[in-house]
Parts: sequence; structure tokens; C-alpha cells
Amino acid sequence: YEMRLAFGKTLARALIEPELRNYIKEKSVYNDTIFNELVFSLIKHDKLPSGKTISELLYDYEDEEVKSLFGDSLQEILRINDPLISIKLPDIFTNVNWDAKNIVPLIGVETPTPLIMPHYGGKYMFYYYNGYQELISPQSSEPYDNIKYLYLMVKYSSDYILRGLL
Repeated sequence: YEMRLAFGKTLARALIEPELRNYIKEKSVYNDTIFNELVFSLIKHDKLPSGKTISELLYDYEDEEVKSLFGDSLQEILRINDPLISIKLPDIFTNVNWDAKNIVPLIGVETPTPLIMPHYGGKYMFYYYNGYQELISPQSSEPYDNIKYLYLMVKYSSDYILRGLL
């Protein structure tokens, strides 16, 4: 749980960078009804227009809380313990024209099971680049008007199996 939440929080903070948002939007495109999963271990060495890799940019946005839990090792710990951690633009947004230059999405973190909060039931943590965070109940994609925010999910990949690549 802590690894995923730390990664989600760090990714949310890094989304202040338009080059990262543009990269995610461009790499997510698959077809008219679904988006690609971006497996972190497969994209972390990709270079952004600034010359930084995805990994370097995310490292720059790890805050003191994340560093107090994982030191400088969050990405290495993820590589070993959660190698299929992915960034996914949910398919429910296929009809949304995400203006990645101006719109910063939230990051929802899918943990192995929803976080159980007394009196609130299961929830997922959502982070925004400015430090805002909110626990949100899992929602079905119908009806679409119940969805409050444009968001990306940090989740376990359901599209990939990696063997020996890591």
C-alpha cells in the first residue's frame, strides 16, 4: 500500500510539468475505446523534451514524506516489489479531449484492496499536484456524470506479463 501511495503522490506532484502530461497523453492513445497502460518499468528511461527521463523527473518530485519512508529507493523498491505498476488513463475518458497543456488530472491509486475507513467503507486515495488529496469510493463508469474529475490511475497492469525484463 505504502509503495503505491508514495508513487501516486509523487506522480501527482510531477504532473505540474506539461511535458509529462503530454507524454502520458500521447503514449496512452491506443484506439477509440481503450487507452494503453504505461508500465513504469518500461517507460522510466524514456526521455522527455527537457532531456530528463521519466524516472529522473519523478525522483525530483518525491517529497519529504516519501523520502522518509523510502529514502532514495522508492523506484528501486517498486522495481523489485511491484514491477507491473502502471499509469492508466481510464477508458471512460475516450470521448474526453484532454487539454494536457492546461488540465492537470488527479492521480487515483488502486491498492490491492480499497482502503478501509471506519464509517466510510472502501475508498481509493486520489492526489492532486498541489497537495490536495481525497478518499473516493470506487465508482462504476455508468453514469458518466457521477465522475467528478479527470484522473489517471496508478494500478497493477492487467495487460502485461514481464519475465526477465526487469
